[in-house]
Amino acid sequence: MTVISYRKKRESVEQCAYFTWLNLSPLPCRAHAFAIPNGGTRHQLEAYNLKKQGVKPGVSDVFVAYPAHGFYGLWLEFKVNKNKLTPLQKDWLHEMRSQGYAAYVVYSWAEAIKITKDYCDGRCECQSIP
Repeated sequence: MTVISYRKKRESVEQCAYFTWLNLSPLPCRAHAFAIPNGGTRHQLEAYNLKKQGVKPGVSDVFVAYPAHGFYGLWLEFKVNKNKLTPLQKDWLHEMRSQGYAAYVVYSWAEAIKITKDYCDGRCECQSIP
């Protein structure tokens, strides 16, 4: 197993924990959250077909399509340990913020939960993207 696949696996574990919590939460946004299948290792033909279907590099891992407190929705990009944003991911997050969305990089399911709660309660403040 390579380091990259281990990181992706850890990111997916954090994301699964987040959705497990979210699906059981009383938050009104829970029914409007979904994952974007951009990451991961795929067979070359599958990657080609997904690209033709509109999968786009740099798009964040999770979108909460629920407007709240002046934002159109919430984007979350999951990272683990010292994993860094790619230039395309940075560009995506900056663009989403400029278009009126809340957009965050999160390093754990617990951080994603806090941000989601704050977003729904109107306490979210977009920090600068690293």
